[in-house]
Amino acid sequence: MSVIETALFGIIALVSFGLNDYWGPLVSRKIGAFETSMLSRFFAVVVFFAIFLLLFFQVPSISGYVIALLLATATVELIGTVAFYKGAKMGQIAIITPIANTSSIVTVALGLIFLSFPLTSLEYVSMGMIILGTLLATFKLKDIKKLKLNRLAVGAELGFLAMACWGTGLFLQILLVEQIGWFLPGLLVSVVMLIYFAIYYKASKVKYVAPKSEWLVLFLVGLTVVVGLLAYNFGVTGTDPLIVAPILAAAPALTVVLALVRLKEKIDPNNMFGIALIVLGLVMLAL
Repeated sequence: MSVIETALFGIIALVSFGLNDYWGPLVSRKIGAFETSMLSRFFAVVVFFAIFLLLFFQVPSISGYVIALLLATATVELIGTVAFYKGAKMGQIAIITPIANTSSIVTVALGLIFLSFPLTSLEYVSMGMIILGTLLATFKLKDIKKLKLNRLAVGAELGFLAMACWGTGLFLQILLVEQIGWFLPGLLVSVVMLIYFAIYYKASKVKYVAPKSEWLVLFLVGLTVVVGLLAYNFGVTGTDPLIVAPILAAAPALTVVLALVRLKEKIDPNNMFGIALIVLGLVMLAL
């Protein structure tokens, strides 16, 4: 797979998770972080199984190593997702989203340390521009001032937790793709996450009920998880797998655009510059 094709799948993942970042926090503020995470992942599993049955994918043999990877990936992704939704519920989405989505820094770092994928100088510069552009596109200058080391903004610590967990999860997804292909990791990790949710649901003895008006949005959140994971996993099968994560990290830029169009929010000059930097970085990756 060429760099351009790899970048294309990264962009598909970007769009999917950008929509996820827009819809997910909105519904989590109405029904709760845990409920949003559990129900949207349930819909994701339903879609995954429908695709599985439709396309008749064959299940390869699952080794102990793969099972350990599945459990580890599901654990960190579950913690990251709940932390993100909880942080977005108690704090400002404009602050939590960009923090969490700089997870690509963790993914790239782990990939360079453990997988030794070669990257060109241009790819390093391009990925740096995308990550920097993501921060500039999603933060407002007044919000940046709130991120003081001695006094973080409300929910920011949960954003950093989500960043670490999601970055680790995306790295583990690369390892899973190497072992069992690009489709099954998304399905199996989602199933394990759903089992985790069910165990907690049973142990907590709390009845979670989502308002009927939110079912469609929850399904869309689950659908974007499926499309985003499949695009990411297929993208990392290319010759430059580490470039997919920084592209995916630019998802908050789409969230900003949606907020502009749907919520009529005013955009700051640094947001416009950040979006332009992301686009330039994507173009450079394709060169």
